Amino acid sequence: MGGADRRISNLILSILLVRPFGIKGDAVGTAIPMLGTFLLFMPWHLCSRLGVRITTYVREAYLLPLMLCVPLASVLLLMQRWFIPHTYRQIIPQLLIAGSVYGLGLGWAYWSDRVLRTNPLAAGGVSLPLEPVAAVAENFPEEA
Repeated sequence: MGGADRRISNLILSILLVRPFGIKGDAVGTAIPMLGTFLLFMPWHLCSRLGVRITTYVREAYLLPLMLCVPLASVLLLMQRWFIPHTYRQIIPQLLIAGSVYGLGLGWAYWSDRVLRTNPLAAGGVSLPLEPVAAVAENFPEEA
């Protein structure tokens, strides 16, 4: 699903779903093409272009972020069950607790070198050679 396909399906789905479901239908009409593109098409296309197995890509790209979000989601669900905040003053401790849980997870991932470490991704264990790329920037004079 390319860019034009996604935009056209987004428009059609949004028009079809906005009448029966309102703004939520519009959100779903936008989410469906994006999910199709970024969860189904892009990983397959990227893996076929780079010669990487799809299981390796999913493990390397999604496992660590999912592991970091599970404790955060658990803490948020438990706090929602035990105490529902009704003012900003009551929500601040919950945000601090949730932020500290997520921060501890990020700290663990960083200090255990799981954030910046990558395994050889190619199917045969052969890494692709990476060459530096020079960025070119042009400055245009402003017209008076």
